Amino acid sequence: MLNDTHEKVHDAALKAISKIGSVIKCPEVAELLDIIIKALGNSNIYLNDCLEALLSTSFVHAIDAPSLSLLIPLVDIGLTRHDNISK
Repeated sequence: MLNDTHEKVHDAALKAISKIGSVIKCPEVAELLDIIIKALGNSNIYLNDCLEALLSTSFVHAIDAPSLSLLIPLVDIGLTRHDNISK
C-alpha cells in the first residue's frame, strides 16, 4: 500500500509501518528501519541499498515477528526479480 497513488491510502500505510517499527525489538532491524521503509515504498530505487545494508549487518539478536513482517516482503521481491540487482 505504500505505492498506492491515493494520498490517504499511502499515509495510512506509512502510519501502519511506523506502528510496526515502534514495536521492533531487534536493534539491528530498528537501525535499518528508514531504508527498509524506503525500499517497501519504492523497491525499484531503494531495494538494492536495503539488501546491501541487510547483507552487511551482523545479526546477533533474535529477529522478532514485527521485524520479519517488514523483511520478508523485501526478501521476496529480491528473490523474484528477474533483472540483475547486484552490480
